[in-house]
Amino acid sequence: MRTTVSIGSAWCAVLAAAAVFGWAVLVDAAEITDDMRARAADAGVVIEYPHDPKRPYQSTDYLLRDTNVRYMQGLRYASVFQLGDAFEMFLLGAMRGHALSQIHLGKYYANGQGTDVDLVEAYKWFRLSGEPNADYYMDVLAEQLTAGEVAEAEQRARDFVGSYE
Repeated sequence: MRTTVSIGSAWCAVLAAAAVFGWAVLVDAAEITDDMRARAADAGVVIEYPHDPKRPYQSTDYLLRDTNVRYMQGLRYASVFQLGDAFEMFLLGAMRGHALSQIHLGKYYANGQGTDVDLVEAYKWFRLSGEPNADYYMDVLAEQLTAGEVAEAEQRARDFVGSYE
């Protein structure tokens, strides 16, 4: 049975407990508009941080917190072999630019866990992660891919646009 917790500004301990117990954490989040940015700047309030566009999860406290919680939920799902649910959590984090989610997603695509095997997509996620161990995984995949498939994966990584959702 899943429990849903609605939070406003929660503490990290609550978010960690939510991840451990597999609770869905629902927060009403609004898109940050230009008007909101202007009003915040006039008031001297930071509502969005400078960040790499391929890592949008770093742009707001909400996205940072929610992305880390979803990553932890993915780990929890993986630990009990709910691979489809784990895949969904890692996909959400990966789309937001979370490097560890991208590594896990690459592994899921490479091994067909929670999704179909797609080595080109796996290579893309390893490339996007920028993690040191990703080079090893890309080398392993490159042995199984054609030069054209590696080029396609590299192009997908260059074309990647992070999600703020």
